[in-house]
Amino acid sequence: MAEFPVIKDLPPAATLPADGVWDIRGVALGATVPETLAALKAINPSQEPEVKRGTLGLRDDRGNTIAFTYTTSMSQELNNPDGSREYYYVFFSTNALTERATKIERRVVYAGPQSQGSFTELQAALLAKYGKETLKYKPYLNEIYYIWFDGKRAVLSRQQMESMRYQPGTPANCAEMFQDPGTYQLRQPRTPAHKGCTAGLKIVVQPGARDDLISQVTFIAFDNERDWQSSVATDTFLLGELDKKTKAKTGSAPKL
Repeated sequence: MAEFPVIKDLPPAATLPADGVWDIRGVALGATVPETLAALKAINPSQEPEVKRGTLGLRDDRGNTIAFTYTTSMSQELNNPDGSREYYYVFFSTNALTERATKIERRVVYAGPQSQGSFTELQAALLAKYGKETLKYKPYLNEIYYIWFDGKRAVLSRQQMESMRYQPGTPANCAEMFQDPGTYQLRQPRTPAHKGCTAGLKIVVQPGARDDLISQVTFIAFDNERDWQSSVATDTFLLGELDKKTKAKTGSAPKL
């Protein structure tokens, strides 16, 4: 099966705002497959990251088909000396705009009540690395958001989040973009998901034995603009290739 060809390259700076920090422990949004592989190896040199390959294809109602392979995701695991365990997952765009990381997830799980993280230290570390957050929100768990809307860092109140979270075209709706799978899915017709949402970072903290302790924390970084542009470019390429293959077919009349 053919490898999905590189159509063009969309560098990270084309979608990620310059005033943001776009990596989670050295694994960066917009990184290529080799760059991501190197970053995951650096996290745990004793374990080779898992690389998953997938197939993208189309089939019309007359039996015409096309199919291409590409790198869909990578994962890595790490055991820390304090007993915590870390899990990393990275998802990629297709080669329509070059295979680059569109979504990164990191989950840190602590072993138990005797070994838990410090929420106070986490907040200080987040402020030092990523700056002032868009919103700290606590419906059930502690949620911390860094959101860029129309390319600019957003600031939200709890009231705005609660009243407009499910209203498309608002910064609050960007909180929902982190639920996207981060992998290509053909949708026709395709409409903008989370319109105006450029990119962002979400941190979900599960409290530990006390409010200032952590039993689990999840980090999610998502480049919504790259995901959108890559999806449109992938749609265009696949539909075009299917059309070319269909038009290239020839036939002959049966002998009479």
